[in-house]
Amino acid sequence: MSTIALIRHSFSGFITWPIYGNFDKSYVYTKFFILFSCFVCFLFATYMLVAQFQITESFNVFFTFFSYSYLDFNLSGLGLLLCALTCYLYFLLFYYYKKNLFNIYFFYFFMLISQAALLLCFLTNDFFIFYIFFEFILIPFYFIVGVWGSRINRLGAAFRLVFFTVFFSFPLIAIMFGNLVSNSFSFNFSILIPSIITQSPIYQIFFFFSSFLAFAVKIPLFPIHVWLPEAHGEAPTFGSVLLAGVLLKLGGYGFYKIFFFDTSFWAFLLSLNIFPFIYFISVTTILYSNISVFNQVDIKRVIAYYSIGHMGFVTLGLISSYREGYIGSAIVMLAHGLSAAGLFFCVGYIYEQTHTRSILAYRGLATNIPYYSVAFFFLIAANASLPGTLNFVGEQFILLSLMKYHPLAALLPIVGVFLNGLSSFLFMIKILYGELNANCVGLLDINGKEASLVFALIAPLVVFGFFPNLLIGML
Repeated sequence: MSTIALIRHSFSGFITWPIYGNFDKSYVYTKFFILFSCFVCFLFATYMLVAQFQITESFNVFFTFFSYSYLDFNLSGLGLLLCALTCYLYFLLFYYYKKNLFNIYFFYFFMLISQAALLLCFLTNDFFIFYIFFEFILIPFYFIVGVWGSRINRLGAAFRLVFFTVFFSFPLIAIMFGNLVSNSFSFNFSILIPSIITQSPIYQIFFFFSSFLAFAVKIPLFPIHVWLPEAHGEAPTFGSVLLAGVLLKLGGYGFYKIFFFDTSFWAFLLSLNIFPFIYFISVTTILYSNISVFNQVDIKRVIAYYSIGHMGFVTLGLISSYREGYIGSAIVMLAHGLSAAGLFFCVGYIYEQTHTRSILAYRGLATNIPYYSVAFFFLIAANASLPGTLNFVGEQFILLSLMKYHPLAALLPIVGVFLNGLSSFLFMIKILYGELNANCVGLLDINGKEASLVFALIAPLVVFGFFPNLLIGML
């Protein structure tokens, strides 16, 4: 029962809470168990990827909902890669944050709940269970943004996060619960698409648009992206790290399971000439987000728009229907999860000292906090998809798959790559160089703990950037 063990580890930290009456002792034991559990989960997922094992498990649950009484889990491929990324980021956050954080035990509670929900989403082979936790994850993130958010509008941002996702998911919710009664198709991902294509063309089209809306708002794609910059702007540092690092990947993973896992459904959609529709939205997302950053003053909103642009490449790779597109999308999801997490951590580090996120308040940081500036440069280089970083490898695979589809299909995304690189380095120059701003005189440079965390995020981007075959062989 390896799947159950993997999920159970996420909750192991809870057992120490009621045992120790002394806060310091309870905190030490709790943090140790949580770190150990995350590390074990990460090692297990990584070992499964490297060894290219595939485990499928089915078992009865203790209740019967309508005629539904089985859960299926599949530990392989992209799901395991995202599980490894999830455990890695959560381990780093648990390692970094100390007991002086506001309501540390509630922090552990919502973090562990969100981690368990994410692992279930990435491990399940059942569409219904995937979608239950796909929506359930909004609950802990609502409290993460609403309780630990940094500004007065944090509750409004948390509400928009939940409202947008649920509102645009209503059509798919109707299909899911309708199928519990009618049993029109199978929820098992292995036979989901074959059972969908036996339905009428109108039903198939409705299923596609329902799925597209539900996943597009999570990625998010233009024009239903407006909740993300606001959520990042109000979220605490660890909330932004998780939003960009793993939550957005749920939308990309949903696209993969529906449109790439079984290409027969996508072949039907191509017969309806649906490719230009998704291509237009994805390219618009890339171009709009990379143009919008030029007009942003809030430093966290800048990185949020970069996140939106990178996730637009993920959908482009998946709709190309070529294996290069799938590999590129998987790599971009991993690379973006690491680079965006690092950028949000760097921004949060200086915000906690200055309590301002205005770009105008930061200038000349390279002369004052040099180690921080070096880390920031590497992360910006990854964000700009500079050769030698994992982001570059992923985007090249996606562009290659688009060129195989049609030579001109890669033209506009290449423009997006250029705009992303230009805006990224202009963003870096504004902050790191020039005359030192008076607001930055007292800033402290990163110490051993911060440096180790940033190094842990940069190292995989560079190692896999120079040796991508180490990663490609796992997919």
